[in-house]
Amino acid sequence: MNRRLVGLVGAGGAVGSAALAQLRRQADVHVRAGQRRAQRWPDDVEGWVLDVFDPQALAAFCSGCQVVLNCAGPSWQVGDRVAQAAQAAGAAYVDAFGNAALLTALQGARQPSIIGAGVFPGLTALLPRWMANRGFDRVSSLHIHAGGREYCSQAGGADVLLSALGGFGTPNAQWVEGRMQTSPFEQQAQRLAGFPEAVFCSAYFTDELQRLARTLGVPRASFHNVFDQAQIPALIAASCQRLSQDPSALPAAVAQLVHAAELQLLGRRPYYRLSVELSGWRGGQAVRQRAVLSSQDSYGLSASVAVCATLQLLRDPSWRGAHWAGDCLMPDDVITAVQADAACQALSIVNLAAQTTTAEEEGVL
Repeated sequence: MNRRLVGLVGAGGAVGSAALAQLRRQADVHVRAGQRRAQRWPDDVEGWVLDVFDPQALAAFCSGCQVVLNCAGPSWQVGDRVAQAAQAAGAAYVDAFGNAALLTALQGARQPSIIGAGVFPGLTALLPRWMANRGFDRVSSLHIHAGGREYCSQAGGADVLLSALGGFGTPNAQWVEGRMQTSPFEQQAQRLAGFPEAVFCSAYFTDELQRLARTLGVPRASFHNVFDQAQIPALIAASCQRLSQDPSALPAAVAQLVHAAELQLLGRRPYYRLSVELSGWRGGQAVRQRAVLSSQDSYGLSASVAVCATLQLLRDPSWRGAHWAGDCLMPDDVITAVQADAACQALSIVNLAAQTTTAEEEGVL
């Protein structure tokens, strides 16, 4: 069998290591794994010491790859360095995170690319699309809650802060009748179906939510980040305020966020939930459904989406242009892959009475 070469940047990180495990199970894929620090790799993996801020090293790493998958972070600092090196080497490109600036930089490139191939953005659009395709003729409202209690990596913490500063989304806002509308700040703990404890929610409006609402024709849509304690969103807000005045404080702010997440985990089990509730119509009848995807953390789920995007570009030569994963990947393929991986503990679908909160459990898929 002719095995094709996938370059995996950031292969030793939380998302990268999970993506590496999944790619190694593909019989037609050979993985070139790049990581900043030297480490021991499995015998079937081509390991490289790679600094993404070294252009020559990055060019050498990308040379000969059919697809380059970037799981390195912080994404907002890495920027388009890996993407441009992949394009120069003639390789297709996948980014497990990415932002609008990266998508703009890739417009008109010779090789195809898929960015935002993670949980958020990515799965937070694909799971609602999957639900809408399988159970609705028309969707009238969409509400997403994502988060929980999980380990925060250094790169992940930096991306949380830098993306907030970079305008990735607008806090305390939602989609109402075709436009963004501010919403009240939520301070009280609340019980949410699918979450194992009372949680704190923070509304967050993004380009992904806007595109999803327009794609589904939804007049009302919201997305909420979910935290198990109020201290984390308060710390993020305070850190962003400080960083807006002193960007050099980033390392200290990241260390504080990582430490706060570690304290939340002491003596407690980590968990991550992605809950999506849709209301609408099917066959002339009102329909309301909730899907809850359960995992220990978001990193393995992100890896599943990123690997799906990688395999799409690797095996289908018809792809062209630059795309958001949540817009272009086939929801059925991604949800099937997510469920097949050990990172997914369960995906349940609940049919809700259209006008009440009474639920009839349909079961775990």
